[in-house]
Amino acid sequence: MKFNLTIKRHLTLIFGAFSLLITVIVALVFNLSVDSNFEKYANNKKQELGRENQVVEIQKSNVRNSFFGNGQNKNYQLTTVELELRDSLTTSILIIGAISFFISLLIGHFISLRLSKPLKSLTKRTEEIEKGSYQLKIEHDTNIEEISLLSNSLVKMANQISESIEKDKRLSQDVQHEIRTPLTNLKAQLEAMIDGVLDLDLETIRLCLIEVERLTKIVQQLHQLGTIESERDIIEKDDLYLYDIVNSIIKEFSLNIEKNNMKTLNLIEKDFIINSNEELLYSSLYNLISNAIKYSGSNAQIKIYLDRFKKEDISSKYYKQISNMGDVLKDYNIVSIEDNGVGIAQEDINHIFERFYRIDKSRSRKIGGSGLGLSIVHAAVIKLGGFITVESSKNINTIFSIFLEK
Repeated sequence: MKFNLTIKRHLTLIFGAFSLLITVIVALVFNLSVDSNFEKYANNKKQELGRENQVVEIQKSNVRNSFFGNGQNKNYQLTTVELELRDSLTTSILIIGAISFFISLLIGHFISLRLSKPLKSLTKRTEEIEKGSYQLKIEHDTNIEEISLLSNSLVKMANQISESIEKDKRLSQDVQHEIRTPLTNLKAQLEAMIDGVLDLDLETIRLCLIEVERLTKIVQQLHQLGTIESERDIIEKDDLYLYDIVNSIIKEFSLNIEKNNMKTLNLIEKDFIINSNEELLYSSLYNLISNAIKYSGSNAQIKIYLDRFKKEDISSKYYKQISNMGDVLKDYNIVSIEDNGVGIAQEDINHIFERFYRIDKSRSRKIGGSGLGLSIVHAAVIKLGGFITVESSKNINTIFSIFLEK
């Protein structure tokens, strides 16, 4: 309330002072005008009125003193009509000034009320945020654009904080769940060996090692994801041969590709150069190609290819995607990874970039999936200034496309 009264008092004083200033300026202009034309005006009036009106001798200083008290002594002859006119004008100016002053006070008070009400509401909401309440609904009746923008920004900020807190809570719960499973398995195996239920042989040790590797992978990917999302610095970009990056990733999975009789096609031009951050781009492509190999099944075909989008190209098949998620006034390089595996159901597509989300949980754990790979891809692509889309038809194909500005 103290803040509210301060606003009203300041605005009222400002309007009152402004009104008083206008009154003084009008008086100054009037006085200077009369001063410069006084002698001419008096002579003309004396000739017009003749002897019918009483002529009064008056000093110019007396006239000026009626306003400011500064003037040089100089005698003029004024009629009584002229004196009455002068007195009337002086009185009128003073009355108008007084009325203007009080009207300004009323206007200032009214405007201060209009301002203080939404500001008071904003103050109350910020106090709620401070106490941990982020579900804001600010209702205010104001045409002041700045206050409306401030209100909307406050609500948006509160919503973002709320979403961030909920996201962290879900992450904490998911991490606990994901880590609990391999830890439980590892503990059970070790206890079984101690009790003599399991033999301490290579197979048992191998099973324990698998659980340790799962834990290690989860921790590493969480660290990688956290690093990508938390970095605020401008990333460094270099000219990279995209074909070589894709080729090196394919070679890493050569054993799995051969074992499952898969076919991988790197259709990117060998001399194509892309300006990007090597670490983030490699991480994105690695996870996408890895997923395609893991989930496509035997005899699958995986294609990695490059397309381009020229700004404002309405005929492009990518125009709609870019208009929804990017900027059609910019050029894009589009790197796509396509497989002809089992596909992704439409209800899953909206969630696949969420942390620890798995389409088939039992299958994902069996092949070593942590549910973090696509979250890393999504964060890395955004960090690169692009966006990613996915199209899938059940049992036909799945296409992940990375859009990067040229």
